[in-house]
Amino acid sequence: MVYRAKNKIIKHNPQRYYIFASKDVNQLEADKIDEVIKEIASEHGCQLILNGIVPTIKYYLRLIMSITDFIDLYSQLIESDNEIQKIHKEKWNEILGKLMIEE
Repeated sequence: MVYRAKNKIIKHNPQRYYIFASKDVNQLEADKIDEVIKEIASEHGCQLILNGIVPTIKYYLRLIMSITDFIDLYSQLIESDNEIQKIHKEKWNEILGKLMIEE
């Protein structure tokens, strides 16, 4: 994932790039990943942030004033982003469907 992100960073030149994962970093690969992150920062000036999706959501949800507005805006971004794969868009819609049922 980090190498794919590096290619996107080179192509689009963002200042910050997030990778949210559902699994922890393999400790055998942690040093190698850290090297790539440092390389990206020094060569491209981009801060690559690797974090778990659940801890990130837990942390940032407390800062959102309106969950409904957030979900609507986030859904629009997902739908309009050509870099996001179809399978990820479908998964997001599946999550939304479950949210609608629980309300």
